[in-house]
Amino acid sequence: MSEADKAANRRKSQVRAKVEHPFLTLKRIRDFAKVRYRGLAKNANRAFAMLSLYNLVKWGRPLTGEVCPG
Repeated sequence: MSEADKAANRRKSQVRAKVEHPFLTLKRIRDFAKVRYRGLAKNANRAFAMLSLYNLVKWGRPLTGEVCPG
């Protein structure tokens, strides 16, 4: 593998990590790894609601001016 290929893979992996992290949080922490059979519409609605709440938790604090511990 050439150095150019390694650099391209490194850039891709950095973007991929940022995209995949919310799904990791959703699946492991929020217990969404296995969904019950409820139908596509209900599972999609639940996923959209959970992702919306995740975004509020992640990005809501900087908008309110609160200081995040850690």
